[in-house]
Amino acid sequence: MDLRGAKVLLTGAAGGIGQQLAAALAARGGDMVLTGRRTDLLEPLAKKLGGRAIAADLTDQDAIKELMAAAGEIDVLIANAALPATGLLTDYSVAEIDRALDVNLRAPIVMAKLAAQRMVARRRGHLVFSLSGKTASGQASLYNATKFGMRGFALALREFHHARGQHSYGSPRCPRARANKRQQSPSVKSFVAQRMIALFADGVCTGMQILA
Repeated sequence: MDLRGAKVLLTGAAGGIGQQLAAALAARGGDMVLTGRRTDLLEPLAKKLGGRAIAADLTDQDAIKELMAAAGEIDVLIANAALPATGLLTDYSVAEIDRALDVNLRAPIVMAKLAAQRMVARRRGHLVFSLSGKTASGQASLYNATKFGMRGFALALREFHHARGQHSYGSPRCPRARANKRQQSPSVKSFVAQRMIALFADGVCTGMQILA
């Protein structure tokens, strides 16, 4: 996919996979807007890629609205940010459960809503979600809950816009790494990022595409 002239908003850009995605998307011509909490990592990366860094905490409801306003008109939203949320549910505090739900589920849904409003008006744009809600994995009930929720959201969103004549294509899925994000080596992160880029370029990773 040729991204020349397209403004791409990438969440979770400070992480290992996020950095790999940012570089690959910029190489395809994307005008990158990178967001995350680690400004010490975001700003040098944005400068290197000729993009822009916007610090945002996705657990903060007001911060999400401010982020979308600061990003302006975007052509591609890639909701890459996610908390691992693995382990026994009984080991999590209620506050930790809320945080996982906020980052993995609520934030991408709210961002998709705000971005889609403008995309529908312009009749163009992409919403991209990293999903793994196909099979449940042991000791990851909280993570599975957020990803199954995202998959249902993406499927329903695609069907809704397709019914309105706003065409969509591809299956809303992206590869997931088998290891916990904290355990992924640089080579694994690079492989996952490149695989996601390849699928996105083929139209497989898009949750929804709005065409004129």
